[in-house]
Amino acid sequence: MSTLLVLGGSGRTGAHVLEHAARRGHLVRALVRNPDAVRAPAGVELVQGTPANIDDIRRAAKGTEAVISVLNNARASDNPWAKPVSPPTFMADAARDTLTVMGEQGIRRIVLTSTQGAGDDWARLNPLVKAFITLSNVKVGFDDHTGVDQVVRASSDVDWTLARAVALTDKPASGPVRAAEAGTEKPGTTINRATSPGSSSRPSRTTPGSARRPWSGTHAADPLRDPHPPHAQQRSELGCAVRRSRRRTGVT
Repeated sequence: MSTLLVLGGSGRTGAHVLEHAARRGHLVRALVRNPDAVRAPAGVELVQGTPANIDDIRRAAKGTEAVISVLNNARASDNPWAKPVSPPTFMADAARDTLTVMGEQGIRRIVLTSTQGAGDDWARLNPLVKAFITLSNVKVGFDDHTGVDQVVRASSDVDWTLARAVALTDKPASGPVRAAEAGTEKPGTTINRATSPGSSSRPSRTTPGSARRPWSGTHAADPLRDPHPPHAQQRSELGCAVRRSRRRTGVT
């Protein structure tokens, strides 16, 4: 059992993260702007505040052992050309402040949801997808995700994971989700929000210098306890690529 701080727990994906983490027996605290508007599972502690304020992050992080961030740079709707409503560097600024707080409080583990095509993954996208992103307001979110990537990679004293999910959807899942080290397998096109927390918030971990191992299965053992979850035996679709630090610390 671990004590986790969740950022973005009031969002469509974040709600599933709260449910998955609580169901697996973790003590969960979520920093949310309006606790009254969040339908959190029993036992989840809601702290009022915003990840845009470092003092709110400090207050929410006290006594926690790891952070899960499912923040997003929001638009007015899911329409790719809808007006962005978050500041352009909302996620990157929040990640920077979160890492600062983690250093102050001795928290060594963070998992962040990202997106396919962020950072050094841009080169793997086909030209049509690149053109669509560049010409639409989706680009604001991609640029912010890349900013998060850069901020996290510059932090040398934490054990971090960036889970680069493909397009999120609320459509029913077609099977268990798999995740793999970036560049080792070709991902699918979409992933169900309800299954993505079961994968992207539960990465395997490696000791420094050891081989990075792909992981899979929405019902695999929790790698906060088991660093090498078994692969699902049934048919599954790759929905997430993982980038993580070589450092192993902290949460057990």
